[in-house]
Amino acid sequence: MAKTVSFDFGIPQSPNYTSMFWSGYGSGSTIAVILGGTPVPLIQSTASGITFTGNDMLTIQTAGTYLISYKINTTASLLMSAAVYQNGVAIPSLVSNPGIASSTFSSQAIAILSTGDTLELVLYGLLGTAVLVGGAGATLNIVRIA
Repeated sequence: MAKTVSFDFGIPQSPNYTSMFWSGYGSGSTIAVILGGTPVPLIQSTASGITFTGNDMLTIQTAGTYLISYKINTTASLLMSAAVYQNGVAIPSLVSNPGIASSTFSSQAIAILSTGDTLELVLYGLLGTAVLVGGAGATLNIVRIA
Protein backbone atom coordinates (compact mmCIF):
# COMPACT_ATOMS: atom_id res chain seq x y z
CA MET A 1 0.00 0.00 0.00
CA ALA A 2 1.41 3.41 -0.99
CA LYS A 3 1.85 6.14 1.60
CA THR A 4 -0.18 9.28 1.07
CA VAL A 5 1.35 12.58 2.08
CA SER A 6 -0.48 15.84 1.50
CA PHE A 7 1.17 19.22 1.62
CA ASP A 8 -0.07 22.73 2.28
CA PHE A 9 2.50 25.47 1.57
CA GLY A 10 5.27 22.86 1.67
CA ILE A 11 4.49 21.82 5.27
CA PRO A 12 3.66 18.12 5.70
CA GLN A 13 0.15 17.55 7.01
CA SER A 14 0.28 13.78 7.32
CA PRO A 15 1.81 11.76 10.16
CA ASN A 16 3.35 9.47 7.51
CA TYR A 17 6.49 11.57 7.01
CA THR A 18 9.45 10.33 9.00
CA SER A 19 11.94 13.16 9.37
CA MET A 20 12.06 16.83 8.59
CA PHE A 21 14.53 19.69 8.63
CA TRP A 22 13.68 23.35 8.38
CA SER A 23 16.16 26.17 8.29
CA GLY A 24 16.02 29.90 7.76
CA TYR A 25 18.38 32.85 7.75
CA GLY A 26 17.41 36.24 9.08
CA SER A 27 17.28 39.90 8.26
CA GLY A 28 19.81 41.83 6.24
CA SER A 29 22.26 38.98 5.78
CA THR A 30 24.86 39.78 3.15
CA ILE A 31 26.34 36.95 1.06
CA ALA A 32 29.43 37.48 -1.09
CA VAL A 33 28.48 35.40 -4.12
CA ILE A 34 31.18 34.08 -6.46
CA LEU A 35 30.70 32.62 -9.94
CA GLY A 36 31.45 29.06 -8.80
CA GLY A 37 29.04 29.22 -5.87
CA THR A 38 28.69 30.36 -2.29
CA PRO A 39 26.72 28.38 0.32
CA VAL A 40 23.86 30.26 1.96
CA PRO A 41 24.37 30.38 5.74
CA LEU A 42 21.48 28.72 7.57
CA ILE A 43 20.19 28.71 11.13
CA GLN A 44 19.07 25.29 12.37
CA SER A 45 15.49 25.12 13.54
CA THR A 46 14.38 21.50 13.63
CA ALA A 47 16.44 18.49 12.65
CA SER A 48 15.74 14.78 12.86
CA GLY A 49 17.90 12.30 10.98
CA ILE A 50 20.02 15.14 9.60
CA THR A 51 23.27 16.51 11.05
CA PHE A 52 23.84 20.25 10.76
CA THR A 53 27.54 21.06 10.24
CA GLY A 54 28.81 24.61 10.58
CA ASN A 55 26.24 27.03 9.27
CA ASP A 56 25.75 25.80 5.72
CA MET A 57 26.08 22.01 5.35
CA LEU A 58 23.66 19.21 6.18
CA THR A 59 24.54 15.50 6.33
CA ILE A 60 21.84 12.88 5.76
CA GLN A 61 21.81 10.20 8.47
CA THR A 62 19.09 7.98 6.98
CA ALA A 63 18.94 6.88 3.34
CA GLY A 64 15.60 7.41 1.66
CA THR A 65 13.42 9.41 -0.67
CA TYR A 66 13.19 13.07 0.30
CA LEU A 67 11.04 16.02 -0.71
CA ILE A 68 13.37 19.03 -0.85
CA SER A 69 12.24 22.61 -1.33
CA TYR A 70 13.81 26.02 -0.88
CA LYS A 71 13.08 29.68 -1.38
CA ILE A 72 15.53 32.59 -1.35
CA ASN A 73 14.40 36.23 -1.37
CA THR A 74 16.89 39.04 -1.94
CA THR A 75 16.42 42.79 -1.49
CA ALA A 76 17.34 43.50 -5.13
CA SER A 77 16.89 41.68 -8.43
CA LEU A 78 20.13 39.90 -9.34
CA LEU A 79 21.25 37.94 -12.38
CA MET A 80 22.29 34.75 -10.57
CA SER A 81 21.15 31.20 -9.90
CA ALA A 82 20.45 29.04 -6.87
CA ALA A 83 20.52 25.29 -6.29
CA VAL A 84 20.73 22.56 -3.70
CA TYR A 85 24.07 20.78 -4.01
CA GLN A 86 24.38 17.09 -3.17
CA ASN A 87 27.97 16.10 -2.37
CA GLY A 88 29.23 19.28 -4.06
CA VAL A 89 27.20 18.95 -7.28
CA ALA A 90 23.93 20.72 -8.12
CA ILE A 91 20.85 18.49 -8.17
CA PRO A 92 19.47 19.35 -11.67
CA SER A 93 15.82 19.35 -10.58
CA LEU A 94 16.66 21.76 -7.75
CA VAL A 95 18.27 24.50 -9.86
CA SER A 96 16.57 27.89 -10.06
CA ASN A 97 17.99 29.77 -13.03
CA PRO A 98 15.47 32.42 -14.12
CA GLY A 99 17.70 33.72 -16.96
CA ILE A 100 16.81 37.31 -16.01
CA ALA A 101 17.49 39.39 -12.92
CA SER A 102 15.25 38.16 -10.12
CA SER A 103 14.83 38.63 -6.38
CA THR A 104 13.18 35.25 -5.76
CA PHE A 105 14.73 31.84 -6.34
CA SER A 106 12.92 28.62 -5.50
CA SER A 107 12.53 24.99 -6.44
CA GLN A 108 11.00 21.76 -5.17
CA ALA A 109 11.78 18.16 -6.12
CA ILE A 110 11.98 14.62 -4.87
CA ALA A 111 15.48 13.18 -4.51
CA ILE A 112 16.86 9.82 -3.43
CA LEU A 113 19.58 10.40 -0.83
CA SER A 114 22.07 8.01 0.74
CA THR A 115 23.41 7.95 4.28
CA GLY A 116 26.34 10.36 4.46
CA ASP A 117 25.22 12.56 1.53
CA THR A 118 25.83 16.25 2.15
CA LEU A 119 23.47 19.04 1.08
CA GLU A 120 24.08 22.77 0.71
CA LEU A 121 21.88 25.62 -0.49
CA VAL A 122 24.09 27.59 -2.92
CA LEU A 123 23.94 30.89 -4.81
CA TYR A 124 26.15 31.10 -7.93
CA GLY A 125 26.72 32.80 -11.27
CA LEU A 126 27.24 36.30 -9.86
CA LEU A 127 30.37 38.08 -8.78
CA GLY A 128 28.87 40.42 -6.20
CA THR A 129 26.70 40.64 -3.11
CA ALA A 130 23.27 39.31 -2.36
CA VAL A 131 21.35 40.69 0.61
CA LEU A 132 18.59 38.48 1.99
CA VAL A 133 15.29 40.08 2.99
CA GLY A 134 14.32 40.29 6.64
CA GLY A 135 12.63 37.36 8.34
CA ALA A 136 13.19 34.11 6.49
CA GLY A 137 15.27 35.43 3.60
CA ALA A 138 16.25 31.86 2.80
CA THR A 139 14.41 28.69 3.75
CA LEU A 140 15.24 25.06 3.14
CA ASN A 141 12.84 22.19 3.81
CA ILE A 142 13.87 18.54 3.70
CA VAL A 143 11.26 15.87 4.40
CA ARG A 144 11.91 12.12 4.21
CA ILE A 145 8.83 10.61 2.57
CA ALA A 146 10.00 7.02 2.11
